[in-house]
Amino acid sequence: MKAGIYARVSTKEQDIDKQVDELVDYCKRNNYEYESFVDKGVSGSKESRPEFNRLMEEVRLRKIDLVVVYKIDRFSRSMQHFLKIMQELKNKNIGFISITQPIDTTSSAGELLMNILACFAQFERNLIRERVKLGKDRSKKKQGRKNKKINLKTILGLKRKGLSTYKIAEEYNKRHKPFISHMTVFNVLKNYKN
Repeated sequence: MKAGIYARVSTKEQDIDKQVDELVDYCKRNNYEYESFVDKGVSGSKESRPEFNRLMEEVRLRKIDLVVVYKIDRFSRSMQHFLKIMQELKNKNIGFISITQPIDTTSSAGELLMNILACFAQFERNLIRERVKLGKDRSKKKQGRKNKKINLKTILGLKRKGLSTYKIAEEYNKRHKPFISHMTVFNVLKNYKN
C-alpha cells in the first residue's frame, strides 16, 4: 500500500519537521510505502496549494492508496472544501487517516467524527479571521488617551515662579480639573518649548 503524506504550515518561519517526522514514522510502523507532499508558508484556507495540488493529481491517477495527515486542519480549514475532497477520495476508494485524531473513513462513526473535526477546523479558521480583522480595525483607530483640556496659562505661570513639574501639577490640581500628573506637565512644557 502506498500513502501520500501531506504536511502544511501557514508561515515559512513555522517548523514543519515534527509533522513530517511523525507522518513518516506512522508509515514505517505500518509498512506503507510513502511519498511526501509538503506545503510550507501556505494557508489551509486556500484550496489551491502547490504540494496539495500535486497530491490530488496522484489521487486522481490512483497512484496512492491512502492519504495520511497530521491533523485535519493541516489538510483543509474549509468544511466545504474538506468534504469535497473526502468525497473524491471515497469515490476513488482511497483511505484517509489523521494520525493525531481517531479517524477511520471506512466506518460510519469515523465519518461522523471526521465531519465534526472538519467543522472545528473551519470554526478555528473563522476565529483567526475575526481576530485579524479586529486587530486591523483597532490599529486604524487612534491609540492612546483622549487629550485633556489643560489650562496652559496656569502651567506657564507656575513654571515662571520656578516650581518643579511635581509642584506645578500639585498647584494646578488645586485649581483645575481634570487632574494632571507631573509627566503631563513635563510633556506640556516640552511641547511648548518646541
